[in-house]
Amino acid sequence: MEQAVMFLFLQRSKVLLEYKKGESGGFDVLSIPQGRIEERDRRLRHARDAEHALNRIIYEHFSGTVIPLQYEHIEMSESAGAGHLSLFFIYSWEGDHPMYETKRDERICKLRWMQIDDALVASVNTEQRAILKLAKEKIRIRSVLLGRSYR
Repeated sequence: MEQAVMFLFLQRSKVLLEYKKGESGGFDVLSIPQGRIEERDRRLRHARDAEHALNRIIYEHFSGTVIPLQYEHIEMSESAGAGHLSLFFIYSWEGDHPMYETKRDERICKLRWMQIDDALVASVNTEQRAILKLAKEKIRIRSVLLGRSYR
């Protein structure tokens, strides 16, 4: 069974999403950043595999410019087409996000901060929409707990 990690950086009422290259060759396919848990992520304790993979994937996606500091791990059951899914909401980090995700010096994704409501409208994938709705609820709860109002 394949295991995957998805993650969303949350900042006030925004989320960081990626636009992958579509059939047109432009960056027009909206996606939540993700990656697979690989054999090199496996440790003696299974619960840490997803966290190790998260840090590795973020390092690879953002060329080592971002380090997650505070995050929440949400275990998801079977994901449509992806097997087991570990979801992370990242609330604080060190460093700056690049504008593009690169692989071997080729731009493969454009990164963009979006208002959560705009992301919900733009998302065409049912699974991603469910994750974005959960993120919206987390943003709402955190804004109440922190005494802030985010729109």
